[in-house]
Amino acid sequence: MRTLIFILSAAAILLFTTCEEDGPTTVGPNEADPSIASISKSGENNSTISKYNYLSNLECISDSEVFYVTNNKIIIQSIFNPAEKFEVNIDAGVEAARAYNEGQFIVLVKDYDIYKIQNRANDLINITSTPDTSETSPIYLEDQNAIVYTTYQSSSEYLASLVMMNLSTGVKTLLYSRKGVYLIPLYTAFDGDKLIFFETREYGYDDGYFKSLLLSDPSNIELLGSADLGGAIFSSISDDNKIIHTSNGQTILFNINTLTEKTIGGIYPNHSYISNDGKSIVSAQDVGLCLYDEDGFPNELLLENIEGERYFHRVAFSPSSNTIVYIQSKSPEYY
Repeated sequence: MRTLIFILSAAAILLFTTCEEDGPTTVGPNEADPSIASISKSGENNSTISKYNYLSNLECISDSEVFYVTNNKIIIQSIFNPAEKFEVNIDAGVEAARAYNEGQFIVLVKDYDIYKIQNRANDLINITSTPDTSETSPIYLEDQNAIVYTTYQSSSEYLASLVMMNLSTGVKTLLYSRKGVYLIPLYTAFDGDKLIFFETREYGYDDGYFKSLLLSDPSNIELLGSADLGGAIFSSISDDNKIIHTSNGQTILFNINTLTEKTIGGIYPNHSYISNDGKSIVSAQDVGLCLYDEDGFPNELLLENIEGERYFHRVAFSPSSNTIVYIQSKSPEYY
């Protein structure tokens, strides 16, 4: 079970693709060993935020702050003044963490239980306290003040269940269960009424399917599209219900409204991310950091790779879509 949770929280997709636009911004290669950095969507204000040794999550929670998990710490750091940061030390290590409401609510997994951090207080509050099951992959539903997470019961042939817990009342609702699969809640769509989750193939955990579940009627489940495990975990969704994921050596733009998908860019991207407004896609590729429009057509090469010196690995937009944070290093196989 420890191996399972490690896969769900720390899986990485290290692939490459192409972008044909000219005119990139270039920074010195010494700034890429390895580090978190940011740049505006217009290509301005490119700067390094922080170096790190190990990183399992990256989010741009506002135009001025980045959220990430490294070693045994959860960190919220200023983009423009990196000396300003909020840190929480987690002795046992963080197996998964997500930030919401500009970092005022953080949900994480530690020791197979789910904890929360509120209002940037340096206190961990255990939400689940369930010694008989292992919990992982929590997401927060702000409109309902609830979390959705996955439980695994090894005593029941590894039964996986999606559970919704109201944080005000503590009431838990079973949404969906299956044996022999991984279930990963990802985010909501359709004005928060549909939960988008990923379900692996039965006893074949490398790939599977995006599915949607109607929260008001959990029996109403719809198959959306296929993906690999890492592509699903690191996927993103726009407010107009478009999903970007890097799976099986491609960047896929999937429209939930029309149930259509489109391959964008070349092959083997490291990671791609869609903005909240759905109008921009940023992709870390073999040539550099590339921007695409909402239809997947290339707009600009923001930053170029420098062979043997600088490669890009993970990317994320801020909620306003104006700022991009990214991970860079001197190795094509490290982030």
